[in-house]
Amino acid sequence: GGGAAYGGFASAWVFHTSARRGGEPGSEPIFSSPTLDASSGAVYFGCVDGLLYAVAPEGAPLWTFDAAGPIFSAPCAFTASLGAGLERRLLVTSQSGRLLCVEAVHGALRWEQPAEVHGHSAPAVDRASAQHGVVAAGDVAARVAVVGGVDGRLHAFDCASGAPLGTTQLPGAVFSSAALCTGRVVVGCRDDFLYCLALRAQPAAQPAAQPAAQPAAQP
Repeated sequence: GGGAAYGGFASAWVFHTSARRGGEPGSEPIFSSPTLDASSGAVYFGCVDGLLYAVAPEGAPLWTFDAAGPIFSAPCAFTASLGAGLERRLLVTSQSGRLLCVEAVHGALRWEQPAEVHGHSAPAVDRASAQHGVVAAGDVAARVAVVGGVDGRLHAFDCASGAPLGTTQLPGAVFSSAALCTGRVVVGCRDDFLYCLALRAQPAAQPAAQPAAQPAAQP
């Protein structure tokens, strides 16, 4: 092929998180895997200092968001469909036990939900093609977010509003990050089994009953 040939590594940039607490030398450690947003080139990652960091492609800081607890999981970047428009967002868990949804450009909080996740299980989203010309062909909008908790519960939320869509109980704690595809959720459990669960479709709204026709009055 005509692609570039790579023969090693060269430093492009190095980013430092906040200074260690207690006067210790160095920066706060990073256990969170970084997420690269292909649409903007920005890099997002969490830190033990409880901050979600956004970094520009050239390594400059963009913003931080306080997740109120150490972040060990990878953020999940996705596109939310908001009626007439779209918005790039991030989902992240922290040791605060919450699932947080923030806007990706400025780091503003969009919604949060308690999920007893404690920062181990990274959230995942199920993507579906948007309709009605809201996005260009090939783009996708996320519908459902799923995350597991150390209490063994697996939670599903609406990506746009954060509304709970359902919860199921597994036999053991969930430290694994779920994978979603075509309405199926695959996740590991602390009982040493891998589970595949089907997302149930919401029942269609029933039309309102029409009042029975009254007989015409006799003259």
